[in-house]
Amino acid sequence: MGAAAAAMILTACSGSNESAETGSFTTPGLTFADAHGHVKSINVTTSSAELKGDSIVAAENDFYNSSVTYTFDEEGRLKTYTEAFEEKPLLSYQVDYQADSIGVARNILANEEAALPVRLTFDDKGHIVKFEYAYDDYSEMSRNVTWEWDDQGRITSEYFTGCEWAVEHRYNFDDKGLRTSAKQVSSDMGEEYKSDETYTYPAFDDNGNWTVRTTTRRQTSIVDDSGNETPSTGAIPEYTIETRTIEYYPAK
Repeated sequence: MGAAAAAMILTACSGSNESAETGSFTTPGLTFADAHGHVKSINVTTSSAELKGDSIVAAENDFYNSSVTYTFDEEGRLKTYTEAFEEKPLLSYQVDYQADSIGVARNILANEEAALPVRLTFDDKGHIVKFEYAYDDYSEMSRNVTWEWDDQGRITSEYFTGCEWAVEHRYNFDDKGLRTSAKQVSSDMGEEYKSDETYTYPAFDDNGNWTVRTTTRRQTSIVDDSGNETPSTGAIPEYTIETRTIEYYPAK
């Protein structure tokens, strides 16, 4: 991924819901970032971790050192999205909403240095269902993502594709709507690697949004380019920690 930022203006609609049961403000934009309430911004940092005793803690050497920042308007719609690695922006786009159109991309602006466009696709409920960057399957900088949503407004799967690689997650949830586990399948140069992931949530803020999430990933098998699957007996788990800083709009 290039270090230059990409920007885009597109149009879409976004519904919202004020839950009578929980009193939580929710929209497709907020759910996309796994949050609720009148959120103004979310910064998520992802770091390497390790298991010490029964606890997952930050590792001494951080191989991730990455972050994602979302901003939202007061209606709970996604405004901007920025990815960074070692505090250097890798990708950034902005979204402009017009009430008269749904999911129509307009005025796509190129990445200034690499001239690689970004495009989002929305469904008729305002959910982001597709992200396209570069549109070129043979570019090392290209990346496409598709999302599937269920009737409860949760992302049930994510499918990432790039230059000769792909990663798919299929998520499970608890009765509070938190992701608890996932099946991951990654492919690279003709081989597939299957893994199980589990998630824990050590910390929440006063609004009920998680502020710390740990992931444990254990490879379960490898499928070669002939379709032969070999169990990954004794595979060592990998751990990560996500930490979120969430800013809210003032109460009215």
